[in-house]
Amino acid sequence: MIKNAPLCSDAGINYHSVGMLCHDEEYHWAMILAYGEGYWHKGHTVDKPQDYYDWGEKYRNDNNLKPYTME
Repeated sequence: MIKNAPLCSDAGINYHSVGMLCHDEEYHWAMILAYGEGYWHKGHTVDKPQDYYDWGEKYRNDNNLKPYTME
């Protein structure tokens, strides 16, 4: 269905780019929940915490999740 959608008819647009385009709204609301309205003006860091990957691995193990979402 995605492959045949008009949004994907451009040769430069593929499944991955559609995912990125559709991700923006969810990302925006998640950032509002995490940092509050106007988060883009507050100067929060975009750097990942040093233990980010350790935390992700622990979370996946604790919740019996696969390491990659596309598996």
